[in-house]
Amino acid sequence: MKRIVIIVGIVAVLGLGVWWRLTSSTTNTNSNSNSNSNVNTTVVVPTVTYQGVDGKNALELLKASHTVIDDNGFVTSIDGQANAAPKYWTLYVNGTMASVGAKDAVTKSTDIITWKLEAFTQ
Repeated sequence: MKRIVIIVGIVAVLGLGVWWRLTSSTTNTNSNSNSNSNVNTTVVVPTVTYQGVDGKNALELLKASHTVIDDNGFVTSIDGQANAAPKYWTLYVNGTMASVGAKDAVTKSTDIITWKLEAFTQ
């Protein structure tokens, strides 16, 4: 009987905690329904990062550790995450967007290679 009382007490405390959390959130009561001033959004950009290897290109290193679909070197999917306009896999070497394709980006062991799924607009 004592265990049941303890369990009921714990469930009640947890329930009150959840209720308090849900009801204590601030809500925007601004009459302008288009206002998003109190909306917090987090955009997660899929990224893949790995170390360069002397003499190896960025594409062969990517393929060595990830599932990749490419069209003659143009990466269209990494680990099942495919390009979808306007977002495309973009290659960065040491934080700078690559000026060549992944097949032509010969790396060094000091390079940090990063792929980001990014939107491109004109």
